[in-house]
Amino acid sequence: MKSILILLLVIFLVNPIIVQSQEMQNHVYILIPKINEVGSKITFLEHKRGILMSAYITFDFPNYTVIVSHMPPWVDYPSEGNREQMEVYTKDLFNSKVLLANKLTFRQWWELEQIGLKQKIFMIFQEEYLSKDRFVLNHKFKAFEVRVTADGPI
Repeated sequence: MKSILILLLVIFLVNPIIVQSQEMQNHVYILIPKINEVGSKITFLEHKRGILMSAYITFDFPNYTVIVSHMPPWVDYPSEGNREQMEVYTKDLFNSKVLLANKLTFRQWWELEQIGLKQKIFMIFQEEYLSKDRFVLNHKFKAFEVRVTADGPI
């Protein structure tokens, strides 16, 4: 009887972790470089006191722009809604869709904007992801929920 109670206790304690892990695997993660390099099509800006973090991606031909923005949950701005911040384990990223921002075409960004209407999209800083810590199984990465807006000439 005692062993059955212990087994049930273990099942109930482990079950929420499995559900949370499966939920994180349904998200899309975009790797955004935080350091602006000369000649890069991506410009990262962090506004005063971390109120807004955004990346601007420009395409020369055609003249299109993509904006990826995160507004923290403590900022009360009605049109943006609250944006979640969470920590993601390395093992969750291995089983998720992880995209490199530098490699995406404008059409792929537009598709991400449409996906963002139905599910959450998160940004992880590329420098953090490409660090040696990414090989540590229980390492956590900071992930920021973002809104993707793909815009072109009218």
